Amino acid sequence: MVNLSSASKTSGSSSLKMLVWYSFFGILHELAHASMALWMLGFENSGLDTPRIFVLRAAFGRACTIPSLLEATPWEAALVRHAGWIFSLALALVVVAAFPGRKVGGALQMAAVVTALEAVCTDLLGVGVVKGVSAATLFCGNFGVILLHPCWTNTPGDNGKTALDLIEKMIEVTMMRGAQTGGVVAWVNKTPTTVAPIRCRVVNGKRTDLSELLRKDMNKKMCKGGSLKPSIRALMGHTRFATSSKATMDGTHPHTWSAPEFRRIYPMEDAKLWKSSEPVPVVRMESNYITHNGDLDFFKVNGEHNDLDTVQKWLELATGHKMPCSVDSAAIAGLIDIIRAAGCFGLSMRYAFLVSCKGSNMKTDAPLPTYKTYEDLGMEFEAGLKQFCSKNGYGLNDLKRSRTLKRKFVDLMVTALADSARFKNSPLRRCVVVKGCSLEGGQSDSPPISMHDFVAKTVEAFFYNDIYGTTKIFMKDAVGSFGLMVTTSMEAQRQICIAARGQPMSIVFYPDKGIITYGSELAAVKAGLTFDAPKEIPKVKRDAHGKFDVTKETCRFDLDDLGGEVVLVDFSEKAADGRSIAQIKAHQESKTTGPYLKERTTLLDNNEFLLPLTTTTKDPILTDIESIPYYLEQVQCDWREGGLNRITAWSLGRCLRRRLKDRIDGKIPVNGSTVDVLITGCEVSLWLGEQFASDLQKAFPKLFIKATSSNKLLGVFGQELAVPSIGFPMSDKMPDLKDTIVIIVSHSGGTFAPLAVSNLLQSFTNNIFVVSSEWDTQIGKQLRGMFASEKDIMASRVFTTNIGVRPAEPCSLSVAATHQLLTQIFEYMCMVVLSDQHFRHLAGAAVTERDLQALERCNRDNIFALETIVGMDAYGERKDTLVNSDLKEAGSLWADHILENARAYIMSFVYVIVTVTVGYPIISGIATGAGLEAEWAFYITRFFDALIYFFLPQINIIIIRLIQGRDLRHRMVGRTAVIGDIPWVAQSAEAFLSKIFARSYSIAGLNVLSGNPADHLVHRHTHRVVRGALLVCGRPDGRLTALTSAECAVNLSVNQASSIQSIDGTCESITIGHNPSELSLTKKDIALASVRPAFLCEKILGTIDEETLRKQAALASKQEAKGRKLNKKMHFMKSSTDNTSDDGKSVDSRSLDSSTHRSSHNLKGLYLGLQEKSTRMMIREASKRTMQESERSIASPSKPDVVVVPEPSRELSTAFEDAGPELSVEEEVLHSMIQENQKSNELRELFNKLDDDGNGTVDLEEFIKAYETVNSGLPRHEIETIFREADVDDSGALDFEEFRQVMSFSELDVLRKLQQAAFRDDRGMMQVHASMENYFGESMGNAQSLSTVGDFAKSQSQHLSMELYESRVASLQRFVAMCVMFHQTGKQVQDFFPKYTFGLMNYNMERTHSIMRIATTASPVSGDAVRGQMERLRLRARYQSAVHVIEGAWATADMQHMKRLKEQWRQNGRRRKSALDVSLSSRLSLQNSTEFGQRSSSGLDDSQSSGRSLLATVAARAAQERAAEEGGKMSDSDSDISC
Repeated sequence: MVNLSSASKTSGSSSLKMLVWYSFFGILHELAHASMALWMLGFENSGLDTPRIFVLRAAFGRACTIPSLLEATPWEAALVRHAGWIFSLALALVVVAAFPGRKVGGALQMAAVVTALEAVCTDLLGVGVVKGVSAATLFCGNFGVILLHPCWTNTPGDNGKTALDLIEKMIEVTMMRGAQTGGVVAWVNKTPTTVAPIRCRVVNGKRTDLSELLRKDMNKKMCKGGSLKPSIRALMGHTRFATSSKATMDGTHPHTWSAPEFRRIYPMEDAKLWKSSEPVPVVRMESNYITHNGDLDFFKVNGEHNDLDTVQKWLELATGHKMPCSVDSAAIAGLIDIIRAAGCFGLSMRYAFLVSCKGSNMKTDAPLPTYKTYEDLGMEFEAGLKQFCSKNGYGLNDLKRSRTLKRKFVDLMVTALADSARFKNSPLRRCVVVKGCSLEGGQSDSPPISMHDFVAKTVEAFFYNDIYGTTKIFMKDAVGSFGLMVTTSMEAQRQICIAARGQPMSIVFYPDKGIITYGSELAAVKAGLTFDAPKEIPKVKRDAHGKFDVTKETCRFDLDDLGGEVVLVDFSEKAADGRSIAQIKAHQESKTTGPYLKERTTLLDNNEFLLPLTTTTKDPILTDIESIPYYLEQVQCDWREGGLNRITAWSLGRCLRRRLKDRIDGKIPVNGSTVDVLITGCEVSLWLGEQFASDLQKAFPKLFIKATSSNKLLGVFGQELAVPSIGFPMSDKMPDLKDTIVIIVSHSGGTFAPLAVSNLLQSFTNNIFVVSSEWDTQIGKQLRGMFASEKDIMASRVFTTNIGVRPAEPCSLSVAATHQLLTQIFEYMCMVVLSDQHFRHLAGAAVTERDLQALERCNRDNIFALETIVGMDAYGERKDTLVNSDLKEAGSLWADHILENARAYIMSFVYVIVTVTVGYPIISGIATGAGLEAEWAFYITRFFDALIYFFLPQINIIIIRLIQGRDLRHRMVGRTAVIGDIPWVAQSAEAFLSKIFARSYSIAGLNVLSGNPADHLVHRHTHRVVRGALLVCGRPDGRLTALTSAECAVNLSVNQASSIQSIDGTCESITIGHNPSELSLTKKDIALASVRPAFLCEKILGTIDEETLRKQAALASKQEAKGRKLNKKMHFMKSSTDNTSDDGKSVDSRSLDSSTHRSSHNLKGLYLGLQEKSTRMMIREASKRTMQESERSIASPSKPDVVVVPEPSRELSTAFEDAGPELSVEEEVLHSMIQENQKSNELRELFNKLDDDGNGTVDLEEFIKAYETVNSGLPRHEIETIFREADVDDSGALDFEEFRQVMSFSELDVLRKLQQAAFRDDRGMMQVHASMENYFGESMGNAQSLSTVGDFAKSQSQHLSMELYESRVASLQRFVAMCVMFHQTGKQVQDFFPKYTFGLMNYNMERTHSIMRIATTASPVSGDAVRGQMERLRLRARYQSAVHVIEGAWATADMQHMKRLKEQWRQNGRRRKSALDVSLSSRLSLQNSTEFGQRSSSGLDDSQSSGRSLLATVAARAAQERAAEEGGKMSDSDSDISC
């Protein structure tokens, strides 16, 4: 008999002991690593975790983190690594030897041995250790701060903390460009004359914060005793986003190629030495560092392009150092090592020999001389320099300033070097040839280098290849895009150099705070505005005469990244208080921005256009969502009150009027490639732009409006070898963008593709505008530069939401604010077109003033609706609303679905630990407790316990679902969420939700999809529907006739997805919309508050419902009197008399309180019935009138012909009015066609009768006479208004087509023409006045002229208003509602892990793994290709403009000459006729030649076309003058032509 109880107890006890000892030895093992790190690196630099975190990681994770090992030397890292396995192995041997044969030793020995084996595998053999991979090309972010005043490092109590806070904030902002790795470098003084670099570099984890990691590393390496080392003058850093490789430590900036080495140097900061006539070099350590955005494609040597691979191999030979990493930025550091040579003859000779001389090249097929060779020959230069200076009494400064002295020194050194033994024994003797001598060793593969050229280039490099000259040389010969910072040990505490080409770079001066910041991101360099100096310092004195000095103003200087620019920042000069005095020197590679610094700076002090950086909050996503009502109201108020956006709108209106006028005048060809308005952007911005373009096209069907991706524009127009736009109608021939109005939507204002497009399209049009988050963005800077020379304040090109930089990557506020601003722009563009009848006719305006008024009313009421959704009003007061609670409840439900696997895992973990530890699995424990000790029972209970272990996760999930009341039939796998709505909402919400879960742990991950339920959602995603899939769909408001079918389509898609079942389970669907009706197959239907007036169709529903309820009440009373009760109501109605909003408060006139909740199908059936009855009634009445007219005509044939135009029929006022027998479809179509034909014939007869003079037109009086017969109720001035509206060509008369159109106007059309709103407020600003009607269409109901038109027909005239309400207002509310719901889901999942893992597992959902808030990556077209193409297009446009100006001037002069000839002919009479004939014939020859030249100019390229045109014109002019001379005598004044 087996004793199950004792066996189980023994097993449980042993397992528990084994677990305890195993954890204990694991802690000791990791402690050995940590102890060695403390001993080798010191506590301050070790970077160990806190004791609690260290013990938890060591015990359960079997690991510890020592960040400083990344910067340790290889032997230091090896000692720390090997200390662990040596200690664990020794400990295991001691334990085995100390406890032989003891019972307790079983668990103890096993734990020690297992720990030792693990240690040997990981620490010694490297099994399971993941090794890094080198990186490649990247596009990233530079940042840095120069500390001009010593108070930033030596103020007691601060000790550099503020400086580190400032650089951390700059890192945090720059991280938006991508932050997979980052680093900072600084120089510290080792001795009074030598400096050493301190480089901090970290690789960001998926769920860590790069700014915090870098700050922690800087605290360890750059601080001593908690204080920033006082000799640090500048902190220069970089964040990196790798695009073609993994993010690893070796690819992290700042980069250096060569290790620090000792060089013989004439220090350039040593003024005494450079003035001395006996200069003597000193030996110092030399090294260089760079940070770089962009890409290095080629480097040119003597005109030969060398690719990156060649450059890297050549650098290894040239420097004698192995390539530190494969990224292109490291190669830039190597090239800087080669070029930076000033003050050192050895380095200067190396540069001259390898790069500068005529025979230099980058061949890698032969070894190159070592630096020792150059240094030995450099001593000859040092001796010659000393001799030359002492003999003539010159100093180094004298030689540098005098070309004559340098030439003399070169001549001296050519002779001295050729005769020196060092040169004769040097390997250079085989390549450098002395005049009159041949090369030693025979002919070389490379062309020989002249001795004079070699010496001259060496001397030139010695004097001029300082940090500034080095950067200029590199930028001149490098091909690619660069945002570059260069710092060297020789100028470490005096200068840094910043360069830009194809990548933005900006420098901000804060003279009163004693700092300078620089960076790639405009928002990052503004960080200095939010930080004050650690102590108050005297302000910098400005020039007494008002002379502008960029270094003495709080301003930003933007480098010319388009043309290329190098800027030297010099802070070597000291003031009396120890402050460094900053100076800058700028070199433009091409003069694209003008040489004057003042015109290129942006003042930061008291600049109302600049927004401060946003305050860091605990939950920035929630902050953004709750701020939506406030910022949207600010956008509306700014638009109404007249701010910068209105100035930009005026500029946009001016461009739009000019474009439409040119269309009217026929100056713009109209064809398939014509584009009047182009909207472009990327990702979310593009989706918003596409909706804006769709609405604008609906409003003006005859305009050519296009929305396209900026990447497609760059692919087609951004390089010579275009990227074919497969699947899209776009090529280099179309669209035609000449003078097109371009609206770039880029909320960040710095995304690469829109930024490049803002430059690229300037070659096609100047009508470029941007919609961004603030005025001060990269795109805004480029567009302001177009009109900088004109200094026209009204030429504004920037629309701004004024919400500033939002650090959270999931976009909510930025999307809502951009959509709101586009709504304001839409209204303004509509006003511009509607304000002129010619523009209205050209654009085919479908939108009316009444539509805009209704949209503006909904737009303003939208703020109140959003307050109920986000639970926060526009003033920051929290509101508890039912809608907000429903959304958060739905979000929590989704969070429970997503977290069930994690919860089940924890439950399984606890169950296994407990049952294994105590030795009693649940079935066996119950059996033992019940006294069942039979042997067969032992095996049976263990079998069932094994089944429980196997199915434990599923069992726990079922338990969780039972407790939470969720569906048990859902699949027990990862969840998939599908979002359905109109395109911009679905795509934006998908991006929002997927970014929230980008850093979530795999056990609680979420797959996110989206689609349009009214289009392709069913086709794309229903085959993926499984039990437990999560579906949320936005429903249009089907109570509006224009949206009823759309809601039906959405509901059908939801029902189809929800009807796909397995094991009686399906997806879990939620709908969000304004129609409160519920669907039968959904889990939850969330109804948003309809805070707006009702439309006419809803008014009709209210009338019908009131009539129905009245009849029901009467019927119920009658039945009750007879003793019966009415127990059945109409199936489609649900009474609601509560006149309160969802938050329990009374709803004012803005709120729509529907009295019935109807399904979309019920609404569609009702509306179709009303429309069908209305159509039948109109046909029957038209037929009846036709028969009556025929009878009158037969009864009185002698009467003159009188044309009677049929009067409009009266439609049904309610759904229950009898409309007669139903007509078939064929009868309806036939009757309508007959009616149209009869009306056309009648109008033709009436027109002919009115056209008394037979000229084919009707004048005003004739029109008034005719119109009064049709509508006698209109006064004369209103008829005149209709006449002017119909007279499109302003001829004063109507032709038949114009007459037919105006006579075909319905009463509603006439009312629209007569009730045009005044688009000016009392200040004269164009403004849409919000409708003040109690319900939309109230004025139409009161209009006497529409007394014969039914309410349902009137409601159909509001269809465009309803569609605009859906696209501009209702859809925005649904998007915000989804953001609220998704944030709640993500927040609960995010907070779950740190709560149940004691802080070991955590992440922030505001960031994604890429950590790229702004896509600055050059994709798909490289930055250099775009820059080159922009330059070509700009030159082409410039040359074509010059040709047109010359041709225009020539033609004007020619016309004046013709007039003079004619005048001379009149004066001289017929005796001059022969001369004139000859002149006229030559004139014809000139005209033909000019036309030929113009055709050539349009068909040929640039200078060829313009050259042929001008040559043809000049030739014709010469022929004309010769002919005139032969035909008669002409005065000198007549023959002169001034162009």
